[in-house]
Amino acid sequence: MTERYGSGGALAPAWQPARPTGALARRSAVLLLLLGVTFGQRFCFPLGTFQISIVVPLAYLAIYLLLASGQLRINTIAIVLYAATITAMIATLYIGKANFSPFSFWYLIVLYFVYIFSVDVPLGEYLDDLEIFQKLLLILAGIAFLQFAEQLLSGATFSIFAYIPHDYWLFGYNTRPTIAYESMFHKANAEFFLEPSFLSQYMAIGIIIEMLYFARWRRIAVYAAAIFTSFSGTGMVLLALFAIAAIVRSKRYEFLYAVPILVFLYIVFQDNPYVTAITGRVNEFDSENSSAFVRFIGPNEALAELIYPDFLAFLVGKGPGAVDHLGRSLDFVSNFPVMHKVLIEYGIVGFVPFMTFITYRFFAAARSRLLAAALFIMYLFLSGSLLQPHTIYLFYVLTIMMPRTEMEA
Repeated sequence: MTERYGSGGALAPAWQPARPTGALARRSAVLLLLLGVTFGQRFCFPLGTFQISIVVPLAYLAIYLLLASGQLRINTIAIVLYAATITAMIATLYIGKANFSPFSFWYLIVLYFVYIFSVDVPLGEYLDDLEIFQKLLLILAGIAFLQFAEQLLSGATFSIFAYIPHDYWLFGYNTRPTIAYESMFHKANAEFFLEPSFLSQYMAIGIIIEMLYFARWRRIAVYAAAIFTSFSGTGMVLLALFAIAAIVRSKRYEFLYAVPILVFLYIVFQDNPYVTAITGRVNEFDSENSSAFVRFIGPNEALAELIYPDFLAFLVGKGPGAVDHLGRSLDFVSNFPVMHKVLIEYGIVGFVPFMTFITYRFFAAARSRLLAAALFIMYLFLSGSLLQPHTIYLFYVLTIMMPRTEMEA
């Protein structure tokens, strides 16, 4: 079989089976992925004691559509890095492991295999696909507003998931926590997000996309209001890190006009209980029971306690899935972001090739390095994203699946 190369070092088979229209296949694949990572977040298929997110089969269906249409490309550098990563991780399993979770390891292999694929699309089509994402965010923002208004008016928290069997929900997430201890007011999650923090982060990404490509004030205001209803600081962290850079990159300096308005509104409403529920979290880092400690301080203390004293564990890790039970042995509660989880479970031997593979896929041919950087920070630090299909495939569809073409380089 002969081979031919696409843009960005992509490799594709020369055979051409009967296939659907290329543009239709591409649009269908993107729509499946975007619906999965937004409205499909909370749904799963039970598999014994495990759960498979519905986003996973949707992602592979999208890949099948692209393959059947002849659109799919295999990035040759990516597949080498992926193979090196899996080989190194397999090697760690034979050293110093009493037991580990085979499901956790195989799930990782399945989830990231998609990252070796891409499809060549013109910039205009990529922007059309971003527009689909932005419209989905508008719908979700509207649901978040309804959740917020529902509690203000009636104190109720209606959920359609009350009518869906629990076996088909993903468990292990704090889906609608209250805004403060002993409060009865719940944070919005737009019903379909696993946690309010994901609502916050997605809306922040929507704002960054607007600043870079579309510059629509009204949508930015809607997304910002949705972040407020989530009472989550992670989306605000993304905006604090990347909003100014996005404005400078796109030369949309008119967005800076909103800064004095926001400052004025804060001065007027700073004592409002809904505002203090957000601003009061700045002082949470010293409290072991706070979300800020769990996300940002706890992981580093967990490394110091679980890995650093044991040189063999530092080299090859404790094994796939180990953080699930090791975390329960700690005297504090900790989240395990990507880098911490990989280091604890696969050691430096698995960590180095994995991070090389991920970094290459995020940045090598990104249409916007700034958007890729925002997604990268979200991936590494703002959620436990290593085995979260809805974040893994969000990053895939926004920055990896449709890379910069040779004409744009």
